[in-house]
Amino acid sequence: MEQLTDLKAILHSKRANIYYLEHCRVMQKDGRV
Repeated sequence: MEQLTDLKAILHSKRANIYYLEHCRVMQKDGRV
């Protein structure tokens, strides 16, 4: 379950949260949401 631990660490990273928001924004521009 190491991947799950890494995923939690990524989710708790502010930098990752910003990246996630940017990713969602790009997806909306492409009209995939």
